Amino acid sequence: SRRRHTRCSRDWSSDVCSSDLMKAMSKAQKKVGKVMHEFKTGKLHSGGTGKVVKNPQQAIAIALSEAKIKQKKAKK
Repeated sequence: SRRRHTRCSRDWSSDVCSSDLMKAMSKAQKKVGKVMHEFKTGKLHSGGTGKVVKNPQQAIAIALSEAKIKQKKAKK
């Protein structure tokens, strides 16, 4: 990744090149898409028991976990 020149030395928001962020997001999006496709076709299995995942929320949690994306916690 290239370091960009900024006006302020403390400005960390532009330290990472935007193309690097796009590459990381596209990999994550591909992984999430692949996992969700497995869920829709009935081929997604949970890690612990190996049972087929039937809950869409669980499928999303698995997809985000495999793509290493942090989830926002839902308010109860």
